[in-house]
Amino acid sequence: MRVRYVVPMLAAILLLAEVSWCGDLKPAPCDPEAAGIAPVYCTNQNLTGAAKDCGTVNPKAIVGTVKSPYTVSVAIDCKDADGKAPDVVRLDFTGQGKFDGQTMVAMKVNKEMSGPNATVMDIGPGTVSVKRGGKDYLVSVQGKYLAIAQGNGSCVRQLTLQMAAAVEGQCDFGAKSHKVRLIDTTGNLSFTTTAQAVTATTPDAAPKVIGDAMFIDTGDGSFTSTIKAFYGQPAMVDGKWYVVNVSDDQAKVNANAADVPSGTIKIDHPFWTATFVGTKYHQTVTGNASAVTLPADTYTITNYIERPDAKSKAGLLVASSARKIEVVAGKNTDVAIGSPLETSLSVNVAGGAVGFNLKCSDASGSAVSSLVNEKGVLPDAPSFTVVDASGKQVYQATLAYG
Repeated sequence: MRVRYVVPMLAAILLLAEVSWCGDLKPAPCDPEAAGIAPVYCTNQNLTGAAKDCGTVNPKAIVGTVKSPYTVSVAIDCKDADGKAPDVVRLDFTGQGKFDGQTMVAMKVNKEMSGPNATVMDIGPGTVSVKRGGKDYLVSVQGKYLAIAQGNGSCVRQLTLQMAAAVEGQCDFGAKSHKVRLIDTTGNLSFTTTAQAVTATTPDAAPKVIGDAMFIDTGDGSFTSTIKAFYGQPAMVDGKWYVVNVSDDQAKVNANAADVPSGTIKIDHPFWTATFVGTKYHQTVTGNASAVTLPADTYTITNYIERPDAKSKAGLLVASSARKIEVVAGKNTDVAIGSPLETSLSVNVAGGAVGFNLKCSDASGSAVSSLVNEKGVLPDAPSFTVVDASGKQVYQATLAYG
């Protein structure tokens, strides 16, 4: 009889061990820009006067709809009915254009960016509560609103928004606990969309990773020092690989140690970030001149950003490296990407006109997508001189970006 009852008890203990959750997940604010959420836009084409009884209070309120990652109705309006100028953006996450009077983010004039005929307003940052499927979520919102008065009395408007929903909680990684934040990047108010690579549709386009993001705090819990990863992918924490799991109701979290064959890469630059899109593994990495550990795989490097240091505004972007890299288990791979840059001037002659174009490529031979100086803006446009066979100048001009 004793043997008969011991076996079920042992099975129950093992089952409990398999589904043991170590932390509770709660809705939390999240910086959309730090989370890598792309901005969405509303322009004159889809900004119109507000319909009667839609929930706006200013007769001159304008409304529109933004999409990706969320389909959201927006209204440029006043918080109070007696307001003289717009000071809030109202949001309707059903996309039906019905504003509840509570879901809104404050905005104020950016005096440094505004001028005599142009008004630029900073939206947020702010966090709003959204109910979906009986659950409450927090969505952090920030952006800008631009209004440019035209000579004919019309106005050109553009609304730019970044929105991010997140949950966070403590999670054990072996013997050590870290705070984990999961971020919805697909707009379904779920945090467990497993990352998948999407193949580029054109030869020059970069492959993309579609899936929810995950930040693991390695500092004081403020997420100023983090490990970034995609949900469903291994993350290296305290020198070991772990896979983070979330319960079906998205209320609990745990992390299981994972055996991932790995190698290292070395990019000899003081500060860089990049996404490595592999055949099986996808990793977002911030590195320096030291070796970085990656799962063994064949990768395309995308969104490579290089700066002199972490605080500098100067830098360059390579949207997608033309070369794939192979990370071999137990071995190091030196990767040439980023600086030094190489420039070349191409000349096109057609219909009696001569066109000059400057091309800029990086150490991998890939096109440099953007380049900014310490002020965070484009460097001065380059100039060039054409000379004849004797060295006499016959033409001189300054190129234009575009």
